[in-house]
Amino acid sequence: MVFIEFLKVFYTAIFIWLSGVAAMYALRKEILFSYRMFAWLIITLSIMLTTAYILAFNNIANHLLFNIFDPVEFFIIPLFYYYHLKNRLVKNSIRVYLFIFPVFVFVNAFLIQNFHQLATNSYVFGAAFTLLLAVAYLWQLYTSDDTGSIFRDPVFWISLAYVFYCAVSIPYLGMLNDLWEKHPVFTRQYYFIMYYGAIIINRIFLTIAFVCMNRSANRS
Repeated sequence: MVFIEFLKVFYTAIFIWLSGVAAMYALRKEILFSYRMFAWLIITLSIMLTTAYILAFNNIANHLLFNIFDPVEFFIIPLFYYYHLKNRLVKNSIRVYLFIFPVFVFVNAFLIQNFHQLATNSYVFGAAFTLLLAVAYLWQLYTSDDTGSIFRDPVFWISLAYVFYCAVSIPYLGMLNDLWEKHPVFTRQYYFIMYYGAIIINRIFLTIAFVCMNRSANRS
Protein backbone atom coordinates (compact mmCIF):
# COMPACT_ATOMS: atom_id res chain seq x y z
CA MET A 1 0.00 0.00 0.00
CA VAL A 2 1.12 3.53 -0.78
CA PHE A 3 0.37 4.69 2.77
CA ILE A 4 2.67 2.05 4.28
CA GLU A 5 5.44 2.95 1.84
CA PHE A 6 4.96 6.59 2.77
CA LEU A 7 5.31 5.86 6.50
CA LYS A 8 8.40 3.75 5.94
CA VAL A 9 10.16 6.85 4.61
CA PHE A 10 8.42 9.59 6.57
CA TYR A 11 7.73 7.78 9.84
CA THR A 12 8.26 11.03 11.74
CA ALA A 13 4.74 11.95 10.59
CA ILE A 14 3.48 9.64 13.37
CA PHE A 15 5.22 11.75 16.03
CA ILE A 16 4.27 14.99 14.31
CA TRP A 17 0.60 14.08 14.54
CA LEU A 18 1.02 12.74 18.06
CA SER A 19 1.80 16.31 19.11
CA GLY A 20 -0.79 17.70 16.68
CA VAL A 21 -3.60 15.65 18.21
CA ALA A 22 -2.39 16.54 21.71
CA ALA A 23 -2.53 20.21 20.71
CA MET A 24 -6.10 19.78 19.43
CA TYR A 25 -7.10 18.19 22.71
CA ALA A 26 -5.48 21.02 24.68
CA LEU A 27 -7.57 23.56 22.76
CA ARG A 28 -10.70 21.96 24.22
CA LYS A 29 -9.61 23.13 27.68
CA GLU A 30 -9.48 26.56 29.30
CA ILE A 31 -5.78 27.28 28.82
CA LEU A 32 -3.70 30.45 28.74
CA PHE A 33 -3.76 32.58 25.59
CA SER A 34 -0.06 31.88 24.99
CA TYR A 35 -0.68 28.11 25.22
CA ARG A 36 -3.63 28.41 22.83
CA MET A 37 -1.49 30.37 20.35
CA PHE A 38 1.26 27.74 20.56
CA ALA A 39 -1.23 24.88 20.11
CA TRP A 40 -2.57 26.45 16.91
CA LEU A 41 1.01 26.86 15.68
CA ILE A 42 1.78 23.17 16.21
CA ILE A 43 -1.44 22.10 14.47
CA THR A 44 -0.63 24.36 11.52
CA LEU A 45 2.94 23.08 11.33
CA SER A 46 1.70 19.48 11.51
CA ILE A 47 -0.48 20.08 8.45
CA MET A 48 2.35 21.88 6.66
CA LEU A 49 4.94 19.17 7.38
CA THR A 50 2.54 16.44 6.26
CA THR A 51 1.95 18.32 3.01
CA ALA A 52 5.71 18.76 2.56
CA TYR A 53 6.24 15.02 3.13
CA ILE A 54 3.57 14.17 0.56
CA LEU A 55 5.23 16.46 -1.98
CA ALA A 56 8.64 14.94 -1.28
CA PHE A 57 7.20 11.42 -1.55
CA ASN A 58 6.00 12.35 -5.03
CA ASN A 59 9.36 13.95 -5.94
CA ILE A 60 7.91 17.47 -5.94
CA ALA A 61 9.99 20.33 -4.52
CA ASN A 62 8.66 21.53 -1.16
CA HIS A 63 11.12 24.33 -0.35
CA LEU A 64 8.46 26.99 -0.80
CA LEU A 65 6.40 25.57 2.05
CA PHE A 66 9.35 25.73 4.45
CA ASN A 67 10.28 29.21 3.23
CA ILE A 68 6.79 30.37 4.21
CA PHE A 69 6.17 28.46 7.43
CA ASP A 70 9.64 28.48 9.01
CA PRO A 71 9.48 32.29 9.44
CA VAL A 72 5.97 31.95 10.87
CA GLU A 73 7.21 29.39 13.40
CA PHE A 74 10.20 31.47 14.43
CA PHE A 75 8.07 34.57 14.80
CA ILE A 76 5.37 33.01 16.97
CA ILE A 77 7.66 31.02 19.28
CA PRO A 78 9.59 34.12 20.48
CA LEU A 79 6.22 35.84 20.91
CA PHE A 80 5.15 32.85 23.02
CA TYR A 81 8.28 33.19 25.18
CA TYR A 82 7.56 36.88 25.65
CA TYR A 83 4.64 35.85 27.88
CA HIS A 84 6.74 33.48 30.00
CA LEU A 85 10.18 35.05 30.39
CA LYS A 86 10.53 37.58 33.22
CA ASN A 87 13.89 39.23 32.58
CA ARG A 88 13.29 42.74 31.23
CA LEU A 89 16.38 42.72 29.02
CA VAL A 90 15.32 39.43 27.41
CA LYS A 91 11.77 40.69 26.88
CA ASN A 92 13.12 43.84 25.23
CA SER A 93 15.34 41.73 22.99
CA ILE A 94 12.24 39.81 21.90
CA ARG A 95 10.52 43.08 20.98
CA VAL A 96 13.50 44.06 18.84
CA TYR A 97 13.65 40.63 17.25
CA LEU A 98 9.95 40.67 16.35
CA PHE A 99 10.60 43.87 14.42
CA ILE A 100 13.89 42.85 12.79
CA PHE A 101 13.13 39.24 11.88
CA PRO A 102 10.34 39.89 9.31
CA VAL A 103 12.55 42.51 7.66
CA PHE A 104 15.45 40.07 7.53
CA VAL A 105 13.22 37.36 6.03
CA PHE A 106 12.02 39.77 3.33
CA VAL A 107 15.53 40.99 2.47
CA ASN A 108 16.89 37.44 2.43
CA ALA A 109 14.09 36.21 0.16
CA PHE A 110 14.42 38.93 -2.46
CA LEU A 111 18.05 40.03 -2.29
CA ILE A 112 20.14 37.13 -0.95
CA GLN A 113 18.43 33.75 -1.24
CA ASN A 114 15.41 33.13 -3.44
CA PHE A 115 12.32 30.94 -3.26
CA HIS A 116 13.90 28.30 -5.48
CA GLN A 117 16.10 27.13 -2.60
CA LEU A 118 15.66 26.70 1.13
CA ALA A 119 15.98 30.02 2.94
CA THR A 120 18.65 28.76 5.32
CA ASN A 121 19.75 32.24 6.43
CA SER A 122 16.29 33.04 7.77
CA TYR A 123 16.05 29.62 9.38
CA VAL A 124 19.37 29.93 11.21
CA PHE A 125 18.54 33.44 12.46
CA GLY A 126 15.13 32.41 13.77
CA ALA A 127 16.19 29.03 15.17
CA ALA A 128 19.26 30.47 16.91
CA PHE A 129 17.17 33.12 18.66
CA THR A 130 14.60 30.48 19.63
CA LEU A 131 17.39 28.32 21.05
CA LEU A 132 18.61 31.24 23.17
CA LEU A 133 15.11 31.86 24.51
CA ALA A 134 14.63 28.18 25.34
CA VAL A 135 17.91 28.18 27.28
CA ALA A 136 16.91 31.45 28.97
CA TYR A 137 13.68 29.87 30.20
CA LEU A 138 15.51 26.82 31.54
CA TRP A 139 17.89 29.17 33.35
CA GLN A 140 14.91 31.09 34.72
CA LEU A 141 13.56 27.84 36.16
CA TYR A 142 16.97 26.97 37.60
CA THR A 143 17.27 30.30 39.43
CA SER A 144 13.63 30.46 40.50
CA ASP A 145 12.53 30.18 44.11
CA ASP A 146 9.39 28.31 43.04
CA THR A 147 9.27 24.90 44.72
CA GLY A 148 6.80 23.40 42.24
CA SER A 149 7.85 20.51 40.02
CA ILE A 150 9.34 21.67 36.71
CA PHE A 151 8.05 18.47 35.14
CA ARG A 152 4.51 19.82 35.39
CA ASP A 153 5.48 23.03 33.59
CA PRO A 154 4.49 22.95 29.87
CA VAL A 155 7.07 25.60 28.96
CA PHE A 156 9.82 23.46 30.47
CA TRP A 157 9.00 20.67 28.01
CA ILE A 158 8.60 23.14 25.13
CA SER A 159 12.02 24.58 25.96
CA LEU A 160 13.61 21.13 26.07
CA ALA A 161 11.95 20.32 22.76
CA TYR A 162 13.51 23.32 21.02
CA VAL A 163 16.90 23.00 22.69
CA PHE A 164 17.29 19.49 21.26
CA TYR A 165 15.73 20.32 17.89
CA CYS A 166 17.57 23.59 17.24
CA ALA A 167 20.92 22.24 18.43
CA VAL A 168 20.73 19.61 15.67
CA SER A 169 18.91 21.54 12.95
CA ILE A 170 20.86 24.82 13.01
CA PRO A 171 24.24 23.45 11.83
CA TYR A 172 22.57 20.98 9.45
CA LEU A 173 19.98 23.20 7.77
CA GLY A 174 22.33 26.17 7.90
CA MET A 175 24.67 24.36 5.52
CA LEU A 176 22.04 22.25 3.72
CA ASN A 177 22.24 23.91 0.30
CA ASP A 178 26.03 23.49 0.12
CA LEU A 179 26.00 20.04 1.69
CA TRP A 180 23.40 18.76 -0.74
CA GLU A 181 25.47 19.98 -3.67
CA LYS A 182 28.85 18.69 -2.46
CA HIS A 183 28.05 15.72 -0.19
CA PRO A 184 24.59 14.37 -1.13
CA VAL A 185 25.11 10.89 0.38
CA PHE A 186 26.22 12.24 3.77
CA THR A 187 23.45 14.84 3.70
CA ARG A 188 20.78 12.22 3.11
CA GLN A 189 22.14 9.91 5.82
CA TYR A 190 22.35 12.75 8.36
CA TYR A 191 18.78 13.76 7.49
CA PHE A 192 17.28 10.33 8.10
CA ILE A 193 19.29 9.63 11.26
CA MET A 194 20.17 12.81 13.17
CA TYR A 195 17.55 15.23 11.86
CA TYR A 196 14.72 12.70 12.06
CA GLY A 197 15.86 11.86 15.59
CA ALA A 198 15.71 15.53 16.54
CA ILE A 199 12.17 15.82 15.12
CA ILE A 200 11.02 12.77 17.09
CA ILE A 201 12.47 14.08 20.38
CA ASN A 202 11.01 17.52 19.68
CA ARG A 203 7.52 16.17 19.08
CA ILE A 204 7.56 13.79 22.05
CA PHE A 205 8.48 16.65 24.37
CA LEU A 206 5.81 18.88 22.80
CA THR A 207 3.24 16.14 23.34
CA ILE A 208 4.22 16.00 27.03
CA ALA A 209 3.87 19.80 27.17
CA PHE A 210 0.28 19.61 25.91
CA VAL A 211 -0.51 16.86 28.41
CA CYS A 212 0.76 19.19 31.16
CA MET A 213 -1.47 21.96 29.80
CA ASN A 214 -4.48 19.65 30.04
CA ARG A 215 -3.63 18.71 33.61
CA SER A 216 -3.21 22.37 34.56
CA ALA A 217 -6.60 23.16 33.03
CA ASN A 218 -8.24 20.29 34.91
CA ARG A 219 -6.85 21.54 38.25
CA SER A 220 -8.01 25.14 37.70
